Amino acid sequence: MLRVLFVSPFFEPAWYYGGTVRAASSWAHAFSTSGQNIVYVYTTTANGNRELDTEDNVTIDIDGVQVVYFKRQKGTHKRFVSLQMLPALFRNIPSFDLIHIIGLWTFGGLIASRICMLKRVPYIISLHGLLMPWAYNYHKYRKKLFMSLFERHMLKKASGIICSTEMEKRNFLALNISDKVQVISNITEPPDIDMEISRKRFRETHGLANSLVLLFAGRIVENKGLHLTVEAFSKIAKHYPNACLFAMGLEEDDFLKKVKKQIKFLKLEHRFHYLGMLTGSDYWDAMAGADLFVLNSYSENFGNVVIEALSVGLPVLISDQVGIGDLVKQYSAGQITTLDPNDIAAKMIMMLSQSDKIKEMGRRGIKLVHENCTPDVVGRQLKKYCGEIVKIHRFGQNKDKVK
Repeated sequence: MLRVLFVSPFFEPAWYYGGTVRAASSWAHAFSTSGQNIVYVYTTTANGNRELDTEDNVTIDIDGVQVVYFKRQKGTHKRFVSLQMLPALFRNIPSFDLIHIIGLWTFGGLIASRICMLKRVPYIISLHGLLMPWAYNYHKYRKKLFMSLFERHMLKKASGIICSTEMEKRNFLALNISDKVQVISNITEPPDIDMEISRKRFRETHGLANSLVLLFAGRIVENKGLHLTVEAFSKIAKHYPNACLFAMGLEEDDFLKKVKKQIKFLKLEHRFHYLGMLTGSDYWDAMAGADLFVLNSYSENFGNVVIEALSVGLPVLISDQVGIGDLVKQYSAGQITTLDPNDIAAKMIMMLSQSDKIKEMGRRGIKLVHENCTPDVVGRQLKKYCGEIVKIHRFGQNKDKVK
C-alpha cells in the first residue's frame, strides 16, 4: 500500500480543462483502487474563468480519493496560484511515499517539487502534452524563460516522467532533459449502453436515415483542426451526397465563427451540424450514431476523444500529430493522415468507400481500448511504476531509471 499525493492545478468537476483533468481524475481513481492505495489530491477551485462551488481547504471523499480544494487567487488564471495550498504542502508532503505532479508551468507543481527536493521525497511529473512541439511553441518565449529558470531543474530532479504515448516520449527525449520516462496510457471506461438503441436514437433525432455521418469531437479551437476537416469534407461532398459532418464540443476563442464563415463560403450549410457541448447519453448517442470519427489536430499528446470513439467501435481518421496514432496503427483501427486537406480528403474517400473494412477497424478499436486503456489495465501499470520508484528511493538500488 502506498500513500500518494497528486498535486494538480485542477480536478473534477473542473471539466472545462478537458482531457488533462479527465486524465488526472481517472488516474487518481484507478491508482486508489489498485492495491488499496491511499490517494490524496491537492488542487485549486479553478474551472476556466470561474471557480468551482466547493468548500475550501476541506478534505472531500470522491469515490475513495481524498480531494482538498484550495482557493485560487484572483487574477492568476492559468498560473493557478493558491496561497492556501502553501502551508498544506509544506506540512504534509513528508507524510507521503510519492508525489505526482500534474503538468508544468503551475504554482502548485513548482512549489511541490521544491519541497520534495528539500524534504527528500520522491516525485514524478506527468506532462499531458505540454512539451509537445505545437504546445511548447505557443507563447514560446515565455515558456522558454520559465523552462530555463524553473521547469528544467524540476524535470531533471524528478524520479520519473510520465508520457501518455510513445510520440510524447520521443518529443520529450529530444529535449535532452531526462531519460527517466515511462509511457502510461490515459483511461477510458467503455460506456454501458446498447449501441443499436443509441445509434437509432441519434439518427432518428437528426433525420439521418441512410446518411453517412462524419463526427468531430473536441474543443472548438484552432489547434484541433476542425477547419482542416471542413476543407477536406468539401472536397468529397460531391462524391458522397448523403454524407454530413457533425461537430460537438465546447466553443472557445470565437473560433466557431471562423468555421461557420468557412462553411458558408464552401456552401456546406445544409451538410454541417454543430451540436454544442454534449455529455452523458447524448454524447455517447452521437458516437454510436456516427460512421467515421475525424480529428485532424495540430497537437495531441494522446487524444481522449479518440479512445472514446474507439471504445464504441467507431473507426477513426486522425492526423499524424495525435499521440494515440501509434496504437491505432498497431491495431489497424483507423487511418493516419497529414495535415494536408487533400490527404485528409483522400483518406476519407478510402474509408467511406470500404464499409466492411471500416467495420473491422471498429472491432479492432474495441480490442485496442480493452487491452490498453481501461481503469484496471492502467491502474496496474501505475501501481507497478510507482511502487518501483518508491522502492528505489527507499533502498537506494543502483538503477539510473525506472522502466
